[in-house]
Amino acid sequence: MLPPRAGSHSIGVSLAENRWSETIPTDRPTILIADGLLAFRAEGVIIALIRRITDHFSSGELAFNAYGGIGWIS
Repeated sequence: MLPPRAGSHSIGVSLAENRWSETIPTDRPTILIADGLLAFRAEGVIIALIRRITDHFSSGELAFNAYGGIGWIS
């Protein structure tokens, strides 16, 4: 958990909700951190999530940890 900082925007959402990304500004580079999340999702959910991220944000980074066989990502 990171403390609040000027210029940062933290949200607590369910990734099952398709509109979660709409709450994040797209007018600047974005970093999304999925710590410990993807290992608990099915491959189809991971693929849909990454597609949603790359479709919505024009620039930025996605940081996540992979714990082994989670489909084509690993």
